[in-house]
Amino acid sequence: KLGQVAERFPLVLGAYLLGNMEEHVYFLITDVGVRKSKVGQVVEEFPQVLGSYSLENMEEHREFLIKVAGISKAKLGKVVASLPQLLGSVSLENLEAKLEFLRSVGVAEDQLGQMVQTLPAILAYNVEGNLAPTFRFFEKVAPEEALEQLISCPAIIAYSLEGSIKPRYWFFKEKGLPFLSISTMVRSTHAKFAVSARVSLEEWTDFQRECVSGDPGPEYSKWPY
Repeated sequence: KLGQVAERFPLVLGAYLLGNMEEHVYFLITDVGVRKSKVGQVVEEFPQVLGSYSLENMEEHREFLIKVAGISKAKLGKVVASLPQLLGSVSLENLEAKLEFLRSVGVAEDQLGQMVQTLPAILAYNVEGNLAPTFRFFEKVAPEEALEQLISCPAIIAYSLEGSIKPRYWFFKEKGLPFLSISTMVRSTHAKFAVSARVSLEEWTDFQRECVSGDPGPEYSKWPY
């Protein structure tokens, strides 16, 4: 698939001709811990890893991910294989901003690494556009469990606040049903959520479509957040 990669990132050919490609692949396998069987996947996802960033730059990111983000050396290869952009295209300042946000809401230093290992993409989300508004919403609707749920199940932060999380919350409120845990409410399939809400799948999905379209009905507009 080198030809396909070269079409997207022509500098790969230059790296290949200069011999840089081999050094970078060696770095991925021996220093980062990416399995040989996953190197092709990493290159397809992020061709720049073969030469757009110096080994020194990638080493700085590697050290940051281990020493500051708390990712274990044993898990680093898996994290990078999942999100190879962490080795270069996301600046160290940007990465630190995500970690600082997590610290600010109560995540302890020794919990950061496990969260990132569970959801590497948490280091790619925008703080103001995604992480902060989503977590603040959880704090408002479930203050007793918001932090614990974020730590134990980071994936809850990955769902669309306006397109998925809020419609599910409003729906339960409108039906007068007891609140589900955040992770159950957010991660359930549409079918399972409808069962929890004691309605037909059609009724729930119609409501969600109306919310997303901006016309959920008069009850929805009464909620303050």
